[in-house]
Amino acid sequence: MAAEERGWQVVLVSMNATSNAAVQAWGEQLPGVASASLEGDGTPLVEVLDELAGVDASPGAGPEGRASTSRRAPLGSSGVGIRLIGCQPGGGATSVSWLRRVAGHWLRTRRDGAPAVVLQVRHERHDGAEPPDVGPLYGPVAVASAPGEFPCDDSPSGARWDPISGEEAPLHSPAWQAPPPFRRHLLVCCGVRCNAQGSREVVESMVRTAKELGVVHDEVLITRTLCLFPCNQAPVVVSYPDNQWHGGVTPAQAAEIVRRAVE
Repeated sequence: MAAEERGWQVVLVSMNATSNAAVQAWGEQLPGVASASLEGDGTPLVEVLDELAGVDASPGAGPEGRASTSRRAPLGSSGVGIRLIGCQPGGGATSVSWLRRVAGHWLRTRRDGAPAVVLQVRHERHDGAEPPDVGPLYGPVAVASAPGEFPCDDSPSGARWDPISGEEAPLHSPAWQAPPPFRRHLLVCCGVRCNAQGSREVVESMVRTAKELGVVHDEVLITRTLCLFPCNQAPVVVSYPDNQWHGGVTPAQAAEIVRRAVE
């Protein structure tokens, strides 16, 4: 494999809603690094890619009319590619496959209007509590010369990079057409106050308990939300359709809420 000489724009991508604030702060700390989100608040990855590629994807801007409204020079015109780093401070179970899926969706839907942009996603997600060392991420990467080969960077781990082709799995699936057959819908507030007072641990406890009981989606649907408003009672959990509100929920209490939901 030959080394590819190209300038790169690095984008740190938050892998879940609870990581958005930390990843955005990392992007602000690191010169020349952008940040994006897959879910929750923060700037969606597709909007960041539109900005970097100089694509106007506003309503009514068809493929022929997608002139950039950005002051940034389109990356494709200057031979610069985009490298996406999945980040989840503190670790977690979110699969990096969603990052490839969303990037592939962007490439497919913007293909006619976007310049020739090279997209790569790092195979190994950054799970640390501190920002990743982005120095090696700007260096040349070997280009795959045969099917099945994956380029690696020059970091100590030699992390591989997967090119994004636009042929990744779609965002739509027949399995996601209808709501799952759950009996209880448990909403967990992950707003600012609840997040600061343990809602992440509450969610993890609920999901772990639901998996142990074998009721994920089938009987109990657990959904993280933004602010549910009785903030002085953080962390807040709401159960529907019985309309039961729980305040000051601990991980142990969260597990019990799931158990009671399936009785």
